[in-house]
Amino acid sequence: MKIEEPCTCLYYLQEQAKRIKKESSLYRVKCKGCGREFLSNTEKEYCFECEEKREKWRKKKENLESGRNISLYGL
Repeated sequence: MKIEEPCTCLYYLQEQAKRIKKESSLYRVKCKGCGREFLSNTEKEYCFECEEKREKWRKKKENLESGRNISLYGL
């Protein structure tokens, strides 16, 4: 069984596809918390570090509101 080589038109199309400039799927975002600029694949308002801090603060706030006595000074 003989394996055939692709025709020259296929090579041409492959080269053309490489040359097509694709739009970047990343967004340039400025964090509202620290002001750092970063690239993200989703539109978001905070960088990873600030999101973590906000999540910890939110959990502690919920714990306080629910009656659990947890200190906020550990941040």
